Amino acid sequence: MGLRQFLSSFRREGSGAAALEFAIVVPVLLTLLFASIQFGSVVFVQNNMVNAAREGARRIAAADATPAEAQTLMRNLLSNWNLAFNYDVRMPPAGSRDVVVTITVPAVEARIVTFPPNLFGSGNLVAQVTMRQEEAPPVGGGQPGGDDDD
Repeated sequence: MGLRQFLSSFRREGSGAAALEFAIVVPVLLTLLFASIQFGSVVFVQNNMVNAAREGARRIAAADATPAEAQTLMRNLLSNWNLAFNYDVRMPPAGSRDVVVTITVPAVEARIVTFPPNLFGSGNLVAQVTMRQEEAPPVGGGQPGGDDDD
């Protein structure tokens, strides 16, 4: 039996064609499904990290919290995630009023499914927020332009 006859036998018989197509298509569809789930979960973690960093920076900038208190707040906001977050709060140097809050976590830890492997590589997810500290209120406690003299 020659190669041509062997291949033509597949063309004549339709049995098994659907199973073959299914076997070819299913791995591709499952890969796309798991990649979508994975991407969505990483974006969700990233969004929560940005929200926590923004809230911590806002509290420091408004002088409502010390850096340690802000770090505790951020830790509480991210406590639902069982991940090893790293927190960095940098107070402004002399001549600046910018508070910088950074939260990082390894991307490998942020994934919820391990398929497809190494979808996000070996980097980190980083959320960084910079906010300017509010100026101190004027001496006397009145608001600028307010009507406190009456």
